[in-house]
Amino acid sequence: TGSDATRTIAVESEDPARVVDAVGSLGLPLQPNTCMARGLKALVGRRFAVIDVGTNSVKFYVADRQDDGTWTTVVERSEVTRLGEGLDKTGRLGREPVERTVGAVAEMVEEARRLGVDDVAAAGTAGLRIAPNRVEFLDAVHERTGVRVEVVPGEEEARLAYVATKAGLGLRDEAVVDFDTGGGSSQFTFGHGDRVVEQFSVHVGAIRFTEQFGLDGPVDEARLAEVLEAVAADLEPLDERRAPDLLVGM
Repeated sequence: TGSDATRTIAVESEDPARVVDAVGSLGLPLQPNTCMARGLKALVGRRFAVIDVGTNSVKFYVADRQDDGTWTTVVERSEVTRLGEGLDKTGRLGREPVERTVGAVAEMVEEARRLGVDDVAAAGTAGLRIAPNRVEFLDAVHERTGVRVEVVPGEEEARLAYVATKAGLGLRDEAVVDFDTGGGSSQFTFGHGDRVVEQFSVHVGAIRFTEQFGLDGPVDEARLAEVLEAVAADLEPLDERRAPDLLVGM
């Protein structure tokens, strides 16, 4: 196709039984049977990249979408850039955290294009939701890479986490609580089967509590108790709820 190539084997006969026998004798009974047009389509425009800009780290994922709707991982990695460093104290994104995060995103976009992706999607979460100067970061990424980072609302982030959980674990009709904990927030989604019942975001994140309580070094039991009390207060929306069939943490 100019960007990729594959090898095919054709076994043809007017008698279907002879085709089945021949395929079996070649040791190929489990190989997918497809037409030329679909095979070509699988080679063109089927590779995608996703960049997730979090408060603590930037995650990078490249995958090929198969004909049956499944995905084959090409690249999966993350880089800790601490975009939200100092955000809880100053209320703004700092210059250095922005510069190193923009640099990380730019390297990922460049790698994605070297890998021949059809499209790059980029999303930002809690740190960018909170910061009033997020436009500076978003503009810097777009100017350097041509990619626009979409800042995802907390409720949508929670819904996406639930969709990913259901697909990844093959869930069916269970009552599920899914929680996704990041650097600046935690998203909770309550669902049953394909239906999302409730979702919300709380300000419980690794960077926020690390900076607020000085958790980047050893702490005594009194400080630990103080932190746990603060976390419990922020998780109060979970009180008095029924236990689900399944609790999934991301």
